[in-house]
Amino acid sequence: MDQIFPLMMTPFEYYMWVDHHPEYPMEVETTLRFTGEIDRTRFEEAVHETMRRHPLFSCTVDPSTRPLPSWIYHENYVHPVQWEDASAPTCRETLPLRGIDLTQTPGVRIRVHVADGYSRLHLLVHHCVSDGLGIFRMLGDLLAFYARSMGETIAIPELDPATLSERKNFPKVFSGHFRSLRSSYKRIKSFLRWVIIPPAQLMSPSAKRLKSEHPHLQDESLAQTQSLPEDQQPCRQTLELDFDTKTVSKLRECAKSVDATLNVLLMRDLYVCIAKWHEKYGPRKTKSYWFRVGVPVSMRGENHEKLPAANVVSYVFPVRRLCASSIQPQQLLSDLNQEILETHTENKALYFARLLNRTQNHPWIVRYFVGSTTCFATAIHSYLGDIPRRFEREFPTNDNGSIRVGNLQFDGMISAPPVRPRTGLAIAYHLYHGQMAIGFHFDPHRFTMAEAKEFTELFRQQILKNLEPSGMDTK
Repeated sequence: MDQIFPLMMTPFEYYMWVDHHPEYPMEVETTLRFTGEIDRTRFEEAVHETMRRHPLFSCTVDPSTRPLPSWIYHENYVHPVQWEDASAPTCRETLPLRGIDLTQTPGVRIRVHVADGYSRLHLLVHHCVSDGLGIFRMLGDLLAFYARSMGETIAIPELDPATLSERKNFPKVFSGHFRSLRSSYKRIKSFLRWVIIPPAQLMSPSAKRLKSEHPHLQDESLAQTQSLPEDQQPCRQTLELDFDTKTVSKLRECAKSVDATLNVLLMRDLYVCIAKWHEKYGPRKTKSYWFRVGVPVSMRGENHEKLPAANVVSYVFPVRRLCASSIQPQQLLSDLNQEILETHTENKALYFARLLNRTQNHPWIVRYFVGSTTCFATAIHSYLGDIPRRFEREFPTNDNGSIRVGNLQFDGMISAPPVRPRTGLAIAYHLYHGQMAIGFHFDPHRFTMAEAKEFTELFRQQILKNLEPSGMDTK
């Protein structure tokens, strides 16, 4: 490790670091659910083995290096695990709400709740350390080490920490003269649209009241705010929608019937839902508004196969001008499908990544944009796909098809990306055992619990409209 660290941050990591605020911690919350009780000794040993394979989880940040801060590896750091029994709450009440200070401690917090016959594993990970797929890779190792301690035979492929130098080197899938002309035009057009057209923000009737009544929400305990009625309580927890196997199968069929994917179908429904919400609760200065959804895109290639957990991600920002009363759902789906397809065929995700990389020697540019009043995205849409596939490990299964992890049965998980100022909502989609779970992270400074539940119900109804006889033409 001495030959690898100190390791300079990538521009994307720096962006995640400076965009971390006490009121808007740039952290990913993840909860894994199990049938069975986690063995404390074996689990803590598994944590130790896992963190040795993923060194960024044992690093702090030295902000004094130039041009960007550096990761400092702490080889002997012991990651504390907070244990709770049946008498403790299952929410994250006991986790500090101020966020993780990477200059003081590594960027992960682990909490395990064990009660009679079931367990919950709660993780809080600073986005500066890893993206969602990197967290999944780390979790796959953690569960594999735990299962092996219970006698399971699970292959754990070798990782190479030296490949951390590759985390900002992305594969190219489109080349030649045609790319240089057509993509240059689209890149300039996309950038100008991003700069010139500010998207509408996702608002609620309680936004102003929440800001005045809870000016320093991070100083209030979760129990304190949960004691308030739902129409006055800031939404500080991840909400969840679940869809059964039959419903998910029908949704896939609906998407396939119009040559789209489930991911794009859900994205279209999010746009429609945002437009309906904005028509009901947003300002009405014009008939239609521009809405921009941030979509994370993995940039992993062959050079990242042995990469420990890290950020190898970029974003695309589909933007649409919509009026809820005149949306054409099928046309919107077709347009989004084409745009997401171009993300892969024409390297559109490289636009944002390269823009950040060019700020490496000028980090003040990132600080300027992060500190501005710019709304980067109305919402975040993160489609994580099939959980077992993301674990990248071959786990044995029980008779019901659920993953077996030693003495545990993996029942599913929920997570949601962080939100930043002026982005009202972040959503993550997970598939497991044919079922789908959707995690919602609302801006607690803008949404009460009652309003957050109203939006999730609106989104649920919008998704289920795909199954009605009118199908894709339903608004």
